[in-house]
Amino acid sequence: MATLTQLTLDADGTIGSIITIGGGGSAPYYAHCNDAPDGLSSDFIRNDASETTGEAWFSLTNVDADFSSMDTLDIDVDVQVGAGFSDDSCDITARIYDADNDTTNPLTAETATLGSDADTSRTQRNVSFSALAGTKAQWDAAYIRFTWTYSKSGSPDNGTLRFYGCDIDGTYTASGGSGIMGGLAGTGGLAGISGIAGEGGGLVG
Repeated sequence: MATLTQLTLDADGTIGSIITIGGGGSAPYYAHCNDAPDGLSSDFIRNDASETTGEAWFSLTNVDADFSSMDTLDIDVDVQVGAGFSDDSCDITARIYDADNDTTNPLTAETATLGSDADTSRTQRNVSFSALAGTKAQWDAAYIRFTWTYSKSGSPDNGTLRFYGCDIDGTYTASGGSGIMGGLAGTGGLAGISGIAGEGGGLVG
């Protein structure tokens, strides 16, 4: 098992109409929510005051060159309620797919809650992804979908939930047999089957 080079947001995908940039900033959206999740950044994205559910999709940086399959994956986030909630509720979750705005091939399951209307103070949280799948090609093309799920109750609250930043860490299984040592030890290599020291082949086989 190898340590995954940290994944971050690197481009906008499909941005839902209810997602806005805090403080009236301008696109790209990802530049306002890819800071280190340490409680220090001042820019963010959020849902608007329409009291509806919406999504934001972002491209992820590529996985390591020798990636074969994902073993573990966690996301660190930095969140906080903007405008307050009374009896409405809202939460943010995430899921990773192998293409923008396309739910055909999920690479993870939907996460547990990343942030909610209960986060009235600035909160940093670590949440695990499960049901990990996908090849290197799929992970290199991957997009993460963040979903603000808004539930309205009674009179309007116009509540908003801010998303300041995130990063993704994990472990992976490395591919084998692609480098010099893989060639030396592989089938037909110096120490492999049919090789110099291998079964049926060489000097000591």
